[in-house]
Amino acid sequence: MLRWSILLATLPKTLSACPLCRVQVAAGIYNSNFSVTFFLMLLPILILVAIGTGFYFTDDLMSKVRRG
Repeated sequence: MLRWSILLATLPKTLSACPLCRVQVAAGIYNSNFSVTFFLMLLPILILVAIGTGFYFTDDLMSKVRRG
């Protein structure tokens, strides 16, 4: 448990950009194509949610299709 707490406490520092590169990273993320980039990053999550929802409601949908 202690290892996980140490890992979680140090994780943001290890993933952040260096002070010299931070401006370039932020400029690359928050540019004029931010909405396109955001939705492209969100697309795989939406696909997985749609597949999971489809599997969850498969029985209900199939029973309604069989009944007509």
